[in-house]
Amino acid sequence: MGSVNGIVQMAGCIMRTLAPTIASSLFSFSIREQILGGNLVYVVLYIIFLSGIYFSRALVDITQEGRSR
Repeated sequence: MGSVNGIVQMAGCIMRTLAPTIASSLFSFSIREQILGGNLVYVVLYIIFLSGIYFSRALVDITQEGRSR
């Protein structure tokens, strides 16, 4: 259990390190190339947001199914 927790913490730290760089680069790329008027980064963030909601709702459904048995 401790090893899994350590791996999850490491993955979270890596994502917190890389996410601002990726978002800033995507923003500057979308402005330079005029993709969606420079708003491509917001479309990508919205897609990530919606997929997070979808997967979190799927987790809720799995736990509710487990309780009913």
